[in-house]
Amino acid sequence: MTDDRQLQAVRALLTAARTIGRGTTSMRVVLGQAHGLLAPDLLPPAVRAELWAELQDAADAVTPLPYKEVEKLLRDAWGGKVTDELDRLDETPATVGPATQTHLGERDGEPVAVTVLRPGLTGIVRADLALADQLVGQARSVFPAVDVPAIVGEVRERVMDDLDLESVASQQRGLHRALRRHDDLGVAAPVTELSHPGVLVREHVPGTPILETTGADRARAAELLVRLAGGAVRHGTVAADLRPETLVLDRSGRLVLLEAGAVARIDGDRADHVLAGLDALAAGDDAAGARALQALGALPAEHAATAVALGRELLGPLLAGGPVTVDAAAATAVLERLDDRIGDALALAPHASVAPTDLWPLRMLGQAALLVVRLGVELDWLTLARDAVRDGWD
Repeated sequence: MTDDRQLQAVRALLTAARTIGRGTTSMRVVLGQAHGLLAPDLLPPAVRAELWAELQDAADAVTPLPYKEVEKLLRDAWGGKVTDELDRLDETPATVGPATQTHLGERDGEPVAVTVLRPGLTGIVRADLALADQLVGQARSVFPAVDVPAIVGEVRERVMDDLDLESVASQQRGLHRALRRHDDLGVAAPVTELSHPGVLVREHVPGTPILETTGADRARAAELLVRLAGGAVRHGTVAADLRPETLVLDRSGRLVLLEAGAVARIDGDRADHVLAGLDALAAGDDAAGARALQALGALPAEHAATAVALGRELLGPLLAGGPVTVDAAAATAVLERLDDRIGDALALAPHASVAPTDLWPLRMLGQAALLVVRLGVELDWLTLARDAVRDGWD
């Protein structure tokens, strides 16, 4: 397939996905959550106005559940009055999102946060996900090296896990235990006995939301975010819900993940391959970088070297070594370089693959990268990433 035909095929796939998803509840949830992660200057200039308007519309459409409805959801989940389980629950929500809503309260004198899932959402999303099957054939023709049915199955499973708050609480307890003695990182402890498929109760951790930090705290938050995400790759347990409202810098200076969302587990050897790739970037060793891509199953040997060289060109000064500012201007420059080399990138698409089990780690790393850009601070990012993946959460 020529570059022009490949570009047309990709655009046709995106158009089909957008047409199928338009107007569905799932798409509104995705757009509403993306609004919190993105900013207008992080979108490609050619489609910036249109995309941001869609994101803004989705965010504006989010309205809080009435407190009486929240009380009913909790009564149904707990089989009794809210006051039987909690000393207090604020009527005004602390956060309102497209999928969930969180209220602060107290239990046995300790502050807690109670998150409820919007009623009926699980069934609606399950039905919406079935629409993705319509795209399988078209996606296979665009990305023939990808096991598209397996990818769709993995997305379906992880999304449904994300909407099961009882399962989320159980998985979050494991992450909390893994980091409970860490000096710089933490995960809020869930109250599993009160959690339910539609309810997550956890400790409330006062702190500054990550994107509201300033000065030295902002730089510290950015550094700890890289350590949290990179360490997760080494630890083998990935929480792919690194949204701005779920990360706070607490009063002691720890970065705390409030709600982990669905968790995925990855093999330890994946971290070794990722570290090898990062080391190759730092050393300017394209051959070693190509071997790392091949080991990850991303590209065959004959195309991996081309991809590494292209990646180095796109990232440009971000790989120069030492402290560098990663912000919206840097991200825009990368997008502009990609636009100039879009033909070369598309030529790799038919040969590229992704393992279904890598989807959630990639989602986590993508969210972390967007937050790093939003934070806009100067650090030695490549060294930070290498250290995080090498050392894990030790």
